[in-house]
Amino acid sequence: MKTPSWPELVERPAFGHAVIALVFLALGTVFVTFGITPVHDAIGGYGPFHYFCEWLARGVVPYWNPYQLTGRPFYPDFQLYGLWEPSNYLFILLYKLTGCTILTAFLWHYLFYYWLFIEGSYWTFSLLTRKPGPSLLFSLVLLMGLFPAVMRQNAMINPFFALPLTTYVLLRLFDEPSPERKGPLLFLASCLIAVSFLVYLPSYLVFYLLWFVGLAAVLEVADLHEISRFAKTKSGVLWIAASALAFVLIIAPLIALLRDSGAGGELFPFARVQLSHSHQFPRYFISASDVSLFSRHATLWVSIAIGNLFGLLLEPRSRLLNLPMADIPIYIGILPLFWVYQAVSGAFSAKDRRPALFLVLALALALIMSSFGDVSDHGLFQRVLVAVIPTLGRLELFEAFATPFLFCLVAASAAGYAMAPEGGTRGFWATASAALIAKYVFLAAGDASPLSLLVVCGFALGAYHILNRSARLVPTRTIRAVSIILLFLDLTYFNLAHIREQVFYRTVERPEVHLKEGEGAVLERVFYRTLLRDGLLAPRRERPFENYREAYLTASIYNFSGQEMLRAVKTALPPPFGASPGQIIFWAAFDSAFCTRRYYDYFVNVDLQKQLVTSSVIAPILNFFPKRAATTVSGPFAAVAAMNRVDLREAKRHIFIESNWPAPTSPPTANTASEPSLLAPTAAELSALASASTSMPKDYPKFEFKVRHHGPNDLSVALAAPEDGYFFFGDGYSRYWEASVDGKAARIEKTNANFKSVVVTKGHHLVDFVYDPEAIRLGMLLSALGVLGAALLSAGALLLKRRAESSHIVERELTAP
Repeated sequence: MKTPSWPELVERPAFGHAVIALVFLALGTVFVTFGITPVHDAIGGYGPFHYFCEWLARGVVPYWNPYQLTGRPFYPDFQLYGLWEPSNYLFILLYKLTGCTILTAFLWHYLFYYWLFIEGSYWTFSLLTRKPGPSLLFSLVLLMGLFPAVMRQNAMINPFFALPLTTYVLLRLFDEPSPERKGPLLFLASCLIAVSFLVYLPSYLVFYLLWFVGLAAVLEVADLHEISRFAKTKSGVLWIAASALAFVLIIAPLIALLRDSGAGGELFPFARVQLSHSHQFPRYFISASDVSLFSRHATLWVSIAIGNLFGLLLEPRSRLLNLPMADIPIYIGILPLFWVYQAVSGAFSAKDRRPALFLVLALALALIMSSFGDVSDHGLFQRVLVAVIPTLGRLELFEAFATPFLFCLVAASAAGYAMAPEGGTRGFWATASAALIAKYVFLAAGDASPLSLLVVCGFALGAYHILNRSARLVPTRTIRAVSIILLFLDLTYFNLAHIREQVFYRTVERPEVHLKEGEGAVLERVFYRTLLRDGLLAPRRERPFENYREAYLTASIYNFSGQEMLRAVKTALPPPFGASPGQIIFWAAFDSAFCTRRYYDYFVNVDLQKQLVTSSVIAPILNFFPKRAATTVSGPFAAVAAMNRVDLREAKRHIFIESNWPAPTSPPTANTASEPSLLAPTAAELSALASASTSMPKDYPKFEFKVRHHGPNDLSVALAAPEDGYFFFGDGYSRYWEASVDGKAARIEKTNANFKSVVVTKGHHLVDFVYDPEAIRLGMLLSALGVLGAALLSAGALLLKRRAESSHIVERELTAP
């Protein structure tokens, strides 16, 4: 058997799949072996993943997180960090079977998303070019052009991990003439879109799909008449019904979550309001407002700066460009941009309109992701599109569109390569090589004066002339090889520059942790070493229930994935106090945080020191208050006012019970945003306040209890009440909490604006609290059934297809002369 030559090997599709897989296997191995992790938001999902994975491995689905925001629903993280997405459970199984650390499983899952994005791109490019070799080339360009952004921001890859594969399936669907084959493609596309909706904000993908399908129809890439005929056939109706059913079932948890986050719902994505006030501490009664997940009043605009768009040609971080920059660097290099030019010049005259589709889509994404000014400006095109497509008003982070934009741009580049005549490419390769060389001459000069620009341009023209005209000395194949080598050296330099450059700072301080970030911006070891030192990497049982929480002082909670650190020190609140006097920084300053409306009212409007006492942050979590210690108020606004009036030294003596629910629709001081005149307490003041709050006053009767069981969704306590009163549970209130006393259902009283208690009589009792969000639980069950049904239907369709193909082969053989 003849051994294939290198060019023959490169042109085999399996070679491209193998190379892409090996790249990610090598990357994951380096991460795990050397204890390297991404940074910023790219690692920010580890805390929720660890919490979810640890409990799920023990057979419990955690719907509630008692460690964050003095207790809040955990299920929003299922969608925000992709914990609903089916592939997530494969990596939890990896952790369970291999005994690896949860961080290892998390890193492999994060790389899996990245791999699936590049693998889907390879399929799409192969469809455009019909050439596996160039498709692999452009896939690797896309991989390296996105690497710094993906290793810093999870929003750059999580919402789009299946986008290229979905694009490929849709293009196949548009091209497929057979109704029998069109149906399974429609079903597969529906399932991919539904699964994508389970990760992060679906609006991103909705926007892309609206543009993609709409432009495909306008440019006649999709034949609407053929699709209409398919929809009228019996097979088409069945496949459309199956696709719609699978789609609705798979996204059932998301529907339940959006219902709970909508107007009048329990959850409130409060970062949407807080971000508009930067690091201020606005006094705002969210329970009296109509601001919801779908409210335009809560939009923060974060765009790609114009410097990043110019950075496609000359690296985004170049100090020689005096242009505004954003956090997200995007770059593909000069060579692919030459092929984009080729695509532009021939796309609209060619019979195949798919290159034109990707070009127009790239232009639309460039306009929506950039304000062409400051990153927080509102661009004209953004305003128009938000008015036409209201879902875009909730995106906030328009910079995340850099990922599909780069995908479409590289797809156009690959199409341009395929459209170029075989004999006319020498000029392109020579121009690309000359431009790359001239770029580094320009960077090395460090001078952006007109004279230096003229010199560099002259050098580029000279290099082009020599390369293009010296056919006898330098063959075209050699020039092409040199250009590709220069391209990947250029992309490597781009990646190394971002790995070396320190683009965000980290300080973590707690009683037993004092460290500062060292080198590194895209990858780092600090996170790994800190978790390893604190014993948070090893699989471990949940620590016994402790009846105290600690205040947590830090400059930025997401530095080491807040939830993991909060669990380590049994802390309920994120850092409510900033590092500098007068500046208050807390979890609400970050995007996409959810809490209950009650909690927001409490957290924002109660004096800072009284929060620590009345919410059991440094006072007992489980406590008993005689009836004489309870003050009945008319609602949360009255509760806040009463809590602020009481003396700080007396705050621990009282609880405030709301007498009516639902609360009044408009409090006297609603919607007033102002920074409070409260300075952050020092560590010494916190320590003094904690020691003064760890026990009830001496004139209160002694309270004895024993925790029988404590999990994320339930608490069982045996207690001895010295007299009639309230058993207080300093954990967040939600309408999904239920309680029982001695096996009989008991009413949960909303206490201190956000917490809960039950009435108990004098004597011994068994009190149980159970958290059960029925709609979410049912949604997860329906989603699991949808995924399982889709897998079975796909397997059945594939089996029938193979049997039909086998029968046709046998029939041809029997009828052959």
